[in-house]
Amino acid sequence: MGNVSGARYLAVEGLVLDSEAYGELNTVTNLLTTIYPNATGQVMSMAAAMRVRLISINETLIKILYSPITTNMTIMAIPNIVVVGGSVTVFGRLTTSNGTAIPNATITIYVDGVPTGSAITNSTGYYIVNVTVPPIYKPILPIKALYNPPPTSKYLPTQAVTNITVIYNSTYIAINYTRTVLWGGQINVSGFISGPPNRLITLSIGNLNMSITTVNNAFNISIPTSDLLPGNYSLSIYVTPNGTYAPTTYVGALMIYALIAKPNVSVSDVAIAGLPVRASINVSPWVSGLPITVSLGGSAISLNLTSPNITITLATPLLLGMGVHDLVVSVGQRPPIGGGYYARGIFVVNPLEIALPAIALIMVMFLARFGIVRLRRSPQQETQALPTLPMAATITTPRPAEVKAVEERIIKLAPSGKINIPSVKEVVMALSQAIATVSMKTEVRLKPTQTLREYLTAIRGKLDPQVYSVLSELVGIAEYALYSPRVPTPVDVARAWELAKVLSQ
Repeated sequence: MGNVSGARYLAVEGLVLDSEAYGELNTVTNLLTTIYPNATGQVMSMAAAMRVRLISINETLIKILYSPITTNMTIMAIPNIVVVGGSVTVFGRLTTSNGTAIPNATITIYVDGVPTGSAITNSTGYYIVNVTVPPIYKPILPIKALYNPPPTSKYLPTQAVTNITVIYNSTYIAINYTRTVLWGGQINVSGFISGPPNRLITLSIGNLNMSITTVNNAFNISIPTSDLLPGNYSLSIYVTPNGTYAPTTYVGALMIYALIAKPNVSVSDVAIAGLPVRASINVSPWVSGLPITVSLGGSAISLNLTSPNITITLATPLLLGMGVHDLVVSVGQRPPIGGGYYARGIFVVNPLEIALPAIALIMVMFLARFGIVRLRRSPQQETQALPTLPMAATITTPRPAEVKAVEERIIKLAPSGKINIPSVKEVVMALSQAIATVSMKTEVRLKPTQTLREYLTAIRGKLDPQVYSVLSELVGIAEYALYSPRVPTPVDVARAWELAKVLSQ
């Protein structure tokens, strides 16, 4: 066989002859079995062997006829050195693996992976096409010719690649810009770009993007920062390609900073729950429309400043627990102010917490006076003797340092005028001893900003009800000693130490 086409022709002829031979074999076999009936078995065996041989020949011929044909292709590009955007002639030949030309085949041309043209092979398998080099600024570009036949074709795909050298000009850029700017100000960017006098450039900072065209190779632009937030940014400048001049990119760092507002607050050190608190606030630095929020114990006021000096009246929640609470001034953001914060402790007196125990005592006395209830008093002593109360487990006596720490926290929340009275000190010492003891067992300690009532609430589920009632009575004596106008009597002091002793059992 001289070539693949010849082999395929012979394969078709062979299939025809094979079919005819198969039919003639059947005729001869029938004739021999008629003439030599005693040799029928031998004749049939020989016929079967010949049939197997014919089938094998048939399968071989079918493979030759229907197997895909491998292909080869050549490629050349003239000129092989070209300016970007210039024209290149690409040509070559498509054949089978043994050199037989493949006509009417579509050849697609790619330059650096970009499809740029196509051609059809002629009767001798040759193709030729002129393509324009796209604006790809690389010194070496691959040109590929691809033959990709349809699925029903008997030919396999193939490709060929050659390289060309591309000539272009580099772009040079000189940039000057503001590297540090106050929030709300302008970022000034100027520079010089080589190449044609009018070139398009794109600038990016954060989520801001803008474009500008150079005039006589120079540009100057101011970028507002109001739509950005304070922080560190990258300034990115992209110069688009223009003719033979390649694109280029410049990246630089810059910082947008903000001013921190410092609120100055004038307000009373003591407030009464349920009554308004008046505060005078000065914010410096400031700008018109700067948002601020003032809050105390869950009550808050938000507004936008029209002046650096304001006076507000803030409602104090009626049920706000007695103790120290923070008056908080939060300054929001508005260029060039980046925010601010102020907090100041105010001692809140809750009349309800003071009055309710007294009212309850008066009601009990009133009911007792008219015989509705009876108050039983031991004849041996002024106050009722307390039984030994069951604790969850034996409590170790607290260390003096722990008792002192609790005492300092209680004194910190107390009016300075009362704490220097000896009987008040005695009551505080008894309460400190009791709280330190209970804290060791329950691991619930008095927090620096926690009122005595808030501590009772926190400890409620941790103690036996009888133990809790003893601690509650002792806290009541301490509150009267610290926050009421009266001074504790010796009986009050004795009672406080008696209750503390019971809690230490």
